[in-house]
Amino acid sequence: MIAEIVLNSVSKVTDSVYHYEIPQDFEDKIRIGMRVEVEFGRGNRVMEGFVFGITDKSEFDSLKPIKNIMDDTAYFNENEVKLAEFMRHRYFCSYVQAIKTMIPVGVGAKFLKLVFLDETDSHRLEKVCANSHTFEKIVDELKKCSPLSFEQLTANIGKGNISQSVRQLSQLKIVHT
Repeated sequence: MIAEIVLNSVSKVTDSVYHYEIPQDFEDKIRIGMRVEVEFGRGNRVMEGFVFGITDKSEFDSLKPIKNIMDDTAYFNENEVKLAEFMRHRYFCSYVQAIKTMIPVGVGAKFLKLVFLDETDSHRLEKVCANSHTFEKIVDELKKCSPLSFEQLTANIGKGNISQSVRQLSQLKIVHT
């Protein structure tokens, strides 16, 4: 089974319906209108989306699977999908803008992801950061102020994507999120 997903993103670049494979574990649970997590793009960035439709066929090969069902609630149905499509064309809005007019306020509210510095031993920090400039920048920022929101840490460092570095530092028990 294949889910047609609309990403919860206001970007015009991502304003489209994407196809994702529905894992067997989710086949009996998933319904139109549910919030799901999917990996998007080449970097496999985890994003929230809404199930906009369910089908048996896709014109695309090798679909990524849905990563997670966020909650058990279907916030809209097939009739409201048609309404969202009408609104998108009639009012020149995005899919997600149309969907958000139909779902309760606060659904999909973003949680603040904080990054904490765990390790305080300067010798261990020096050793871990010796071969990675990004590790060093992350640790230096967290020494100044811990915790920092993931977004603030990214902005302070001035790099676009530090997810992998933060994940690696977390595995080394230097930071936690």
